[in-house]
Amino acid sequence: MAEKLSLDVQELFCPEPVEVILQAVDALTQGQYLEVLHHREPVMLFPLLQERGFACHCLDAGPCYKLWVWRSGDEAAAKAAAAEFGGQGA
Repeated sequence: MAEKLSLDVQELFCPEPVEVILQAVDALTQGQYLEVLHHREPVMLFPLLQERGFACHCLDAGPCYKLWVWRSGDEAAAKAAAAEFGGQGA
């Protein structure tokens, strides 16, 4: 069973959101995924996640962006995250 961890970086200033997110995802274990609330789309983060072996999905959720991150190849975490964002682009 997958486990969701949550992180809110909306109040942080650049470059803190990227630093905090990278620390959090590096600590993910099998079956865990991270849901992040961010004040803008973190486009500079996406290639860094890919380089580290993570998959993600970002969604404009109105007042903030929601980002789901999981280790590439972790089917349980990918499936659980996809259930939250509707499975688009998992």
